[in-house]
Amino acid sequence: MSAGYRLGASVPVSAFQFNPLCCNFNYSNDASLLLPESAGADDYVVLSQPQWFEKPGFVSIASLADGTEVTLILPPSLRERPDRVNAGENVEFDAQGQATLTLAADEVWTLLTRNGTPNPDLTGLRVLTRGGKGVLVYSGHESMQVPSQMGAPDHVEEMIPPLDTWGRRFIVTPPVRRNPDYAGETTWYRVLAGPTGVRFSVPDTELGPGYAGSIVECSTLVRDERVQLAALESCAFSAQGDFFLEADGPVLIAQLFAGQEAVALDQLIAAGDPSMTIIPPIDQLRSSYLFMTPTTYAADYVTVAVPGDVDLLLDGVIVDLINMGEVGVDPFLVEQPTAIGDSQWVRYTIRLSDGAHRLESAQPGVAFSASVYAFDAFVSYAYPGGMNLAKAAQ
Repeated sequence: MSAGYRLGASVPVSAFQFNPLCCNFNYSNDASLLLPESAGADDYVVLSQPQWFEKPGFVSIASLADGTEVTLILPPSLRERPDRVNAGENVEFDAQGQATLTLAADEVWTLLTRNGTPNPDLTGLRVLTRGGKGVLVYSGHESMQVPSQMGAPDHVEEMIPPLDTWGRRFIVTPPVRRNPDYAGETTWYRVLAGPTGVRFSVPDTELGPGYAGSIVECSTLVRDERVQLAALESCAFSAQGDFFLEADGPVLIAQLFAGQEAVALDQLIAAGDPSMTIIPPIDQLRSSYLFMTPTTYAADYVTVAVPGDVDLLLDGVIVDLINMGEVGVDPFLVEQPTAIGDSQWVRYTIRLSDGAHRLESAQPGVAFSASVYAFDAFVSYAYPGGMNLAKAAQ
C-alpha cells in the first residue's frame, strides 16, 4: 500500500494526471482525467488489460476516508485461479474469489496480474464498499502492445467511472490519422458489460479483429445482429471510422490507440504508441470542457463530435477556417467537419497549442464530445476532455 496525493482548491478545477509528463523516447506515457472526490462511489466494475509477458495489468483503489472496507470479487476467469493475481502479503482471496481489506484515508492499494497462460486479466473485477465510504478506482497496464505482436508497447491508464454512471448510447470518434497513406490504420475498442449482461449493436460498422488473443472478439458474439455479452463479460473489436454504439443495458467502453509499428511509419516520426481512454456515454457529455496539453509532446489534438450546425469556441474564438485555417500555426483545423453516418452529428479535429484550454458550445447547453490526446516518438497520451457523472437509470 502507499499514500496518494490529495489536491484541494478554493474554486472548482479540472485535474489531469500525466504519467509521466515527459517525453518522447521514454517508451511509457499516458494520461488520466482525474475524477473529483465527490465522484467516489461504492460499486465499480473494472476494465483493465491482460498480462503481457512479464508486464502486468493493474487496478489501484484510492480510499477517501478512514476505515473504508473494500470487498473485491475477482472476474469469473480468475475466481478459480487467484494465484494469477498479486494482492500483496496481507490480502487473500477465498474459494469464491472474494477478498476484503480496510483502507485508511488517502491510502492507495494496487492489485496486479501475474504471468501465466492464459493471460490473466482483471477486467470484470468488482469493487464494493459499505457504509457510504466510497473509493476512486484507477486501471490500466504497465506496458502493452496494441495490437499484440506489433511494436511498440506503452503504459496505459485511466480512471474508471462508477457503475451507476455508465450509459447505453455512445458516439465514438477515432483519433486523427497518423499515416493517411496507410489504409490499414485502425483504432481498437473494448466493451464491458455490468452485472446483468447486455446486448449492443454498432450500426453500419464492421466489427474488425480485436487487439489481443486472450480477449474475445466481438464479432464472434453476434446473435440476431447484436453482440451479446454475459454479466461482467467483455469483448474487443477494431474500427476505422466514427460510429454509434447502442446497448440495452449499461456498458463501459475503452478506446485504445495502436502502437507506432501498426501505423507503418518510420521510427523517428512522432507517430505515438498505445494509449487508453474512456468513451463517455452521450447522456454524460458536457457543453463545455476545461483541459490542458503539456509542452512535452510534438503534437496535441482534440477531436470533437458536435450535433448539427452548432459552433464551438476554443479559448473564446470560434472554431472555423477563418480563425483556425492556417496549417502549422496552432491552433488549426487538421480535419474539416465530416458528417457521422446519416446523423446530424459532425466530427472534426483541432491541433492545439500547449497550455490550458476552454472548449465550449456557442449555443448554451448543447453537449458535445471531446477527446484530448497527443503523439510523439514512441509515446502518446489520451483522456476524455471531461464528463458528467450523473447517476443513470440502470
